[in-house]
Amino acid sequence: MVTGGANGIGAAIVRELAGAGASPGVVLDLEPSLGRGTAPDGWSEVAVDLRDDASVTTAFAQARDAVGGTIDVVVAVAGIVPAWTGIAELDPDVWDDVFRVNARGVMRTIQEAVPAMGDGGSIVVIASQNAWRGNENLASYVASKH
Repeated sequence: MVTGGANGIGAAIVRELAGAGASPGVVLDLEPSLGRGTAPDGWSEVAVDLRDDASVTTAFAQARDAVGGTIDVVVAVAGIVPAWTGIAELDPDVWDDVFRVNARGVMRTIQEAVPAMGDGGSIVVIASQNAWRGNENLASYVASKH
């Protein structure tokens, strides 16, 4: 399962997993690629809003059903990058939204995945180079990825 798997780095990870012979998995994304032809053959697509606990619970139930109940690998890629804004001008609602997806969304992903994982399952959380080298115009993103 790959959160944020419909676009960008997430979609590249999905393609690499499929190309390496991974069993068909699930693309979890706010706007899954269903109908756009970007998910590999056999992969399921499930909509999820990581900001919403009920959406996460429902999406993981659907995803577990799609793979037969046991999750082997979860890659938490989903994240949002806000518009560049200095910290003095940063809207607290933007800060909260970034953290709901980039930090709390990862926590909720792990909470839903672990009970369905078999022995030897793996969770990969994607951070950012911005976690190591900050940017004064991306304070919420840097903090959420660190």
